[in-house]
Amino acid sequence: LYLLDGTESFAIAAEFANRLGSYAGLVPGVVVGIGYPEQTRRALDYTPAAPAGVDIGPVKGPIGGADVFHDFVASKVIPSVEAGHSVNANRRTLAGYSLGGLFTLHALFRRPELFRTYVAASPSIWFGDKQVLELTTGLSERLSGIKDRRRLFLSAGEYEQSPVPGMEQDPSWLKIAELSKRARMVDNARELAESLEPAPLHVEFRVVPGETHATGDWPALRDSLQHAFGDRL
Repeated sequence: LYLLDGTESFAIAAEFANRLGSYAGLVPGVVVGIGYPEQTRRALDYTPAAPAGVDIGPVKGPIGGADVFHDFVASKVIPSVEAGHSVNANRRTLAGYSLGGLFTLHALFRRPELFRTYVAASPSIWFGDKQVLELTTGLSERLSGIKDRRRLFLSAGEYEQSPVPGMEQDPSWLKIAELSKRARMVDNARELAESLEPAPLHVEFRVVPGETHATGDWPALRDSLQHAFGDRL
């Protein structure tokens, strides 16, 4: 399981897999956190190139490095991990949340052969006027050349584009209301799942009950572990 935002996600996921994985029906596996020793550069690494003037929302700093980062994962990270551990390369899973979910989609659409399973939780599909969806052109052909069917698990929190009941006038919601509605986190993920169904790809989508974009990280990690190490390929 290759986890994006590994600086935050690795310790929780690895500890759960080690101590509680057998109780949750998980087979033994390797958890890899891809993170940063100092300042994060996720806005650069996780986003596709976007034309000038398109909506990049609250993302700050350099953007558009997803292709370079993807090639780094393929040429450096994966070989390094698999040189040091006995793993089944056909069980590779890539998982990310928010911008990490966006990159997970980018990776699937661009080079689907690298991973068997892709877990894109609350993906920021809206970024750059949905530039990531440009990569779906020709996806069926790329997938058709792969022996084992690829799997995509999409999710979004129930309250990512609407207020939690009772908080409609809460200042914390009103502060992000316009951006949340425009981002269409739930609708974009659902529509993508529906549009990909005809492709040679197993697609699942679910709305995570009760979660907002700020609270969905742990359910996303739990799902990632289950999809990576649940014995149901």
